[in-house]
Amino acid sequence: MKPSNRIALNQALDSIAAIQNHLQLMPLSEALTYDAVCMRLLVIGENLKQVDVSIARLYKDFPLVQSVAFRNRIAHDYFGIDFATLESTVRHDLDQLEIVIRQILADEGTTWQFRSFADLTNASY
Repeated sequence: MKPSNRIALNQALDSIAAIQNHLQLMPLSEALTYDAVCMRLLVIGENLKQVDVSIARLYKDFPLVQSVAFRNRIAHDYFGIDFATLESTVRHDLDQLEIVIRQILADEGTTWQFRSFADLTNASY
């Protein structure tokens, strides 16, 4: 069964938070961190595949197609992923994705839900 947009978007936020936590513990250049970040990016792509395409049309900054394409690269060409591209994605694109997801959730009348104390460390009030 396909999850609701709210569930899929909140799961993507969970993965973004997990990536941020991984990078606080170890640099991306560490194999364990690299693998964990790739897995979470794959999960983000899977989550965003579940979001209605109509939402992507409403939010021009929502990188739905790019996120799914990056998921496909990780899944099908793992050893072909360029480190610089992965680092750039993590350092620059995830913040923008998080902003757009939070905006979509707010506009859809749902709010971001507290799931762990790690969420509070990144929250802005």
